Amino acid sequence: MNNAFKIYVLDDDIAIVNLLLKILENNGYSALGSTNCDNYMDVLSEFHPDLFILDVMLGDKNGLDICFEIKSIPEFSDMYILLLSGIKTELSDRTKGFTIGADAYIAKPFSYKEILIKIKHFADLKHKTSALIESEERFNKDFDTERKHFEQQLQSRLSFIDSLINTMPNPVFYKDISGKYLGCNHAFEVFIGRSKEDIIGKTVFEISPKEVAQTYWEKDNELFNNPGIQQYEYKVIQKTGETRNVRSNF
Repeated sequence: MNNAFKIYVLDDDIAIVNLLLKILENNGYSALGSTNCDNYMDVLSEFHPDLFILDVMLGDKNGLDICFEIKSIPEFSDMYILLLSGIKTELSDRTKGFTIGADAYIAKPFSYKEILIKIKHFADLKHKTSALIESEERFNKDFDTERKHFEQQLQSRLSFIDSLINTMPNPVFYKDISGKYLGCNHAFEVFIGRSKEDIIGKTVFEISPKEVAQTYWEKDNELFNNPGIQQYEYKVIQKTGETRNVRSNF
């Protein structure tokens, strides 16, 4: 039995309800039917069908109003609605049905082949949609796993770099292409008179006076654009205000 695709039929004609239930069950669908227009919302909430076959004319109720009500409820946003209409149903009513969210119309009297074709279309559509959602979820899960693995590897390498450069007596730092400090050793902290927490994530303009920061910035861009060895003399102004002349090798 095709229990994966569930159908609910609501029509005020018991003969039509029984006919549709027989057709659906004979073709392997899980189906419920009713002529009661007062408890359809309870049935939808409990049964949660994939397809709602809804008569437009339900005695003192209008199927178009029910369709509009259902489509406004997020819980039923993925449920298809197939409207059954009399052969004399006005074109304006059909247009309204599609406007408020109906997915298809079938005119009475209908053939069982016609209605099965419509149902198969919705069942196939649900299957493809579900497969696409599952594929996207698997992709996101795999991507998240790979991202976490990459972040762990990156953190491990950064930790290794920090351990390595902290053994060096000379000041050492490294930046990203935007000029933000990514890391430095203890000698660099002592050299400029700032803690690592006060350096990481900042640019040279945030930790140095503008007149010298511009020089650092230009030299950094020159090195990024022309990778290699860079040597130049410049001044370092420490947090205490003391100025020191240094020679840099990059």
